[in-house]
Amino acid sequence: EWPHDYQFLFIEPPANEVAEALDGWKWIGLDGLEPAAVSAFGDIFFRAGDGSVRHLDMLDGKLTRIAGHWAEFQADLQNEARRDELLLAGLVVAARK
Repeated sequence: EWPHDYQFLFIEPPANEVAEALDGWKWIGLDGLEPAAVSAFGDIFFRAGDGSVRHLDMLDGKLTRIAGHWAEFQADLQNEARRDELLLAGLVVAARK
């Protein structure tokens, strides 16, 4: 689902591991959200019932609406600054060296 150039910014853990990781985050308001992607640093991106995309920042402990729909989120990732903001892309690249 990701362009080849961005696949390294995401991981694909088993669904049960994602569910376990989210178990302690129910207080933040995850009802109606479907996990859709996990960043290399473990942040989780969700699709909401209204089609919007939410980002659970595991370090800051914040759940934020980041896009009106999935295609908008994917388009945002074309912007280097936005990739760094949402996916810590610069750190991922540095860690891979």
